[in-house]
Amino acid sequence: MSILALRSARVAGFTLLVVLIVAFLLSAGTLQRSALIYSESSVSDAEVSSVERLLVDSALGDIRDAEQRRLSLSDDEINLLLRYATELVGVEDEISSRVYLPGDTLLAEVSVRLLASLPLFLNLRAGFTSDNARLRLSSLQIGHLRIPSGLVSSLSAQVQQRYLEKQAAFRGIMDLMQGVEQITLAPDRLELDFTWEPGLLSLVRTQAQALFLTASDQPLIAAQYRQLAETVSDVPATVRAIPLSALLKPLFAQALRQSQSGADPVAVNRALLVTVAAYVNQESIEQWLAPELATAVSRPPFIEVRIQQRQDLAQHVASSAAIAATAGIDVARILSSVKENYDARYRSGFSFSDLTANRAGMLLGALATSSPENALVLQQRLARLTGDGDYLPFLTNNRDGLTESDFSARYRHENSADYQARLQEIDALLYQLPLFDNLSVN
Repeated sequence: MSILALRSARVAGFTLLVVLIVAFLLSAGTLQRSALIYSESSVSDAEVSSVERLLVDSALGDIRDAEQRRLSLSDDEINLLLRYATELVGVEDEISSRVYLPGDTLLAEVSVRLLASLPLFLNLRAGFTSDNARLRLSSLQIGHLRIPSGLVSSLSAQVQQRYLEKQAAFRGIMDLMQGVEQITLAPDRLELDFTWEPGLLSLVRTQAQALFLTASDQPLIAAQYRQLAETVSDVPATVRAIPLSALLKPLFAQALRQSQSGADPVAVNRALLVTVAAYVNQESIEQWLAPELATAVSRPPFIEVRIQQRQDLAQHVASSAAIAATAGIDVARILSSVKENYDARYRSGFSFSDLTANRAGMLLGALATSSPENALVLQQRLARLTGDGDYLPFLTNNRDGLTESDFSARYRHENSADYQARLQEIDALLYQLPLFDNLSVN
């Protein structure tokens, strides 16, 4: 038999096997031709604002203090969070879900579309009960097939041990759950009693990025960190602070040379921005690296990084750029909005300076990773930076420090025409700057 004929026979055999498996699963009732839950419409601007208010309300008090908190969610609020999360991740067309809280149980229904061209769905019904600080899977139905209760806990443990614990995203969620002390289920209400730690917001930001970073990004991050260390080592010991552009310019010049040598400019830019954000915020680079890579990099001495003599502006730009480059610009926007809303309610007030720096960082991160073409253009322009003014206009504080009541009196809410006009004004100003001129995220 010729090689071509052998390959054709194998393909035909594999196709037949797939058809037989699908037919068996359909006959067993585990696969179905209709969805249990269908995707709802995209999350509206008003619903996004509701998500932001919900997140702000969950962090009552000063985020710098460790204290006991309670987060209370209705099933509608949980479902809104689920819809928004699946939309951010980009799987809303393949996965639909719905949660119900009838009493002391949380019921979840999930439909997974297996093939875009065929109406073929995997439908799941799962029940969870509270086990103090965790939810325990208590019942499971796949299509029409009910899993015996004796197998449910064993199956759950096996999936966690063999698959979930190997996933960085799952480990990150477990890290976030460390502070949860009690989960209470009641009719139309889920309550979390937890200890708020000062570093929780930073952990949330880190996990948002980790969800989208892959193993292939790690060597690039390590390489960029070594390059950053070399750049920092060239700064005289008497210098106490440097502008952000003093880091970005040489690093992106090196990134351009890598791209010209055949490297993927999008991947290189993503790793570069993650590295810069870690250094500017004095975060450990080891959190992004496997142990063998982490031991191969040494931490450079820290020099304060500023924009317009303000360290916080450099942190806003660098952090937002890294989040947009990894988790996407929508995730960066909601984290930025939650932070500013929190400041308006509890701390220094709503800051348009901070917001502008955030949006500049988002634009930088999104454009630097939106396509190979834009990635190369950003590398070329950043390699020729003349200063921080190339990507951030000079900022004054005449619109900063707005309390929540002041913000409401002036703009009513974040979906108002006045506030949206202010955002458009900021974005128009950014697009006039040399780095972003004639480019577009979309």
